[in-house]
Order: sequence, then C-alpha cells, then structure tokens
Amino acid sequence: MNRRDFVSLVGAGAATAALYAEPVIAAVPGAKIKAIAFDGLAVFDVRPVAALAERVFPGRGEEMSALWRTRQFEYTWLRTVGRQYVDFCEVTVEALVFSCRSLKLELTKPDSDRLMQSYLELKAWPDALVALKGLKASGMRMAFLSNFTAAMLDQAVKNSGLEGIFEDHLSTDRVRV
Repeated sequence: MNRRDFVSLVGAGAATAALYAEPVIAAVPGAKIKAIAFDGLAVFDVRPVAALAERVFPGRGEEMSALWRTRQFEYTWLRTVGRQYVDFCEVTVEALVFSCRSLKLELTKPDSDRLMQSYLELKAWPDALVALKGLKASGMRMAFLSNFTAAMLDQAVKNSGLEGIFEDHLSTDRVRV
C-alpha cells in the first residue's frame, strides 16, 4: 500500500466515524471526532515536481526525486534532533543539492530555481477538493500539521482553490523545530 492510499483510507475512516458512527473514542466517553490535521503531502500532489525533475534530468529525474524527498525528511529530522532549525525551503534546497551531487548530476542555478519554484506551484490531488469540501460541510474542523512553511501551505491552498477549508497551518516553521 502506498502513502496516498494509506492516507486516503485513514481520512475516509475518520470522516466516516465522524459522520455516521457512534462515538468510538474510549478515553473520552461521548467524544466525537471534531477535527483532523493533515500533512501537506496528503493533500498536495508532488508528482509535478518529479515530472519537472525528469525533464531537467532525463532518465534520472525519478531517481533524483526519490533521493531528494528522502533527504528532505532526513535533514528535517536531523536538524530537529540537533536543534539546528532552518525552514523547509532551506532544507529542500540543501536536499536538492545533495541529491544532485550524490548522483553526479549537474544542477545549474536556473534548474535549481525552477525545481524549487515547483514547490510553490503545488496543487491538491485531483480528488481532494470534493472530499475536503464534504468534510468541511459536515462540520469537521481541518488544519495542516506540516513541515512545509506557512507560505508554502498558503500558496498551495490558493493554487488549489481550498481557501476557507483549513483553519490553521500548524507548521514546524512556527515553533522553529
């Protein structure tokens, strides 16, 4: 099972429980699910970033993208543990440079800029808008809990027509960890 399928199942399960089931939270009798926090990647489709990487590095873009994503999160974790905070944009640049060097790919400044810009052009998964609007209409409160910066989340929300759906962007950028 891939991450997207897993997140879809969890979200569907939570939504179903919130909409149709009796309260199921044993620790708090009578409690119902009232809010869901989503990771940015559960809502926003990064396939266009990988597609651009393939155009920039023909035949190697998929490999570079996989290494890049892995390094983004490894760097985030390492910086958190080491209390060496930088925002997710900086982590993303560092991971991109590392990935290209590791694979012996020449990363020009214009290509780096284009690849980084692609993170500001993210849009929601094709099926996300209808599902999220349905959750919102049911009274579900929704927020992001993400490594993305608030600016990255704001832009992706705008790109996707999701304004007014999410209440907060709970970004690690906010607490600098």
